[in-house]
Amino acid sequence: MLENYRSASEDLLEKRSSRTRKLVIFIFTVVGVFLLFLSFRQLKNNIYNPFNFADQKNQNLSTSEAEVLSSYVLQTTDTDGDELSDYDELYIHGTSPFLADTDSDGISDYDEVMKNKTDPLCAEGESCYGLSDPSFVVSPNDITENNTNEASTTPDEETDVIEDIISGQADPAFLRKLLLDNGFSEEELNQINDEDLQAAYFEVVSEQL
Repeated sequence: MLENYRSASEDLLEKRSSRTRKLVIFIFTVVGVFLLFLSFRQLKNNIYNPFNFADQKNQNLSTSEAEVLSSYVLQTTDTDGDELSDYDELYIHGTSPFLADTDSDGISDYDEVMKNKTDPLCAEGESCYGLSDPSFVVSPNDITENNTNEASTTPDEETDVIEDIISGQADPAFLRKLLLDNGFSEEELNQINDEDLQAAYFEVVSEQL
C-alpha cells in the first residue's frame, strides 16, 4: 500500500527537483502510516466507547494532532537507515535522524551506541568532553512528563483529532508542524509549497476512503 503512495507522489512531482521529490515521497509514507494507525485507533474507540460523546470540539486541533501522532511516527521511522529509530536518535542518543554517522568518523551511530558503546556525537580519537553531556539529552520519561503537564488530551479530543485527519481536514500549517516535530528542518520544508503538500495529503486520504 505504501508503495502506491510513493508512486503517486512521483507522478505529482514529475517536474520537481529530486530533493523535493524525495521529501514529498517521505510525506506520503508518513501520512499513509498515520492514517492506517488512526483508522485502527478509531475502530477501537468506537467499540469500547460507543456512548462517550464529545461535549466540546477541540479548540487547538493542530497542537492536539501533533501530540497524538508525533511520538508514534518517530518510533516507527528510521530515516537514515542506521537501525536506530528517529525517536531514539532525537530523544535518547541526541544524534541526527538524517545522518547514519552523525559525527562523521566512519562508524555508524548504531555501531557506536549498540556495539562499541562509544559516543556517537564525538568522532573517534577526538576529545569532546562536555559536548554530549547525558544530562542534556531528553529522555522518553521527560517527554511523557512534559506532555502530561502541559497539554494532556482527553479521549473525546483524541477522537475529534482522528476524525479530522482521516476525513482530510488537516491543513498545510498542521502538516508542516507535524513534519517539523518529526525531524524536518524549516529549510527543507520551505522547498515544498502548500499546494503540493496538501495535494500529497489528499492523495493519501483518498486511498483510505
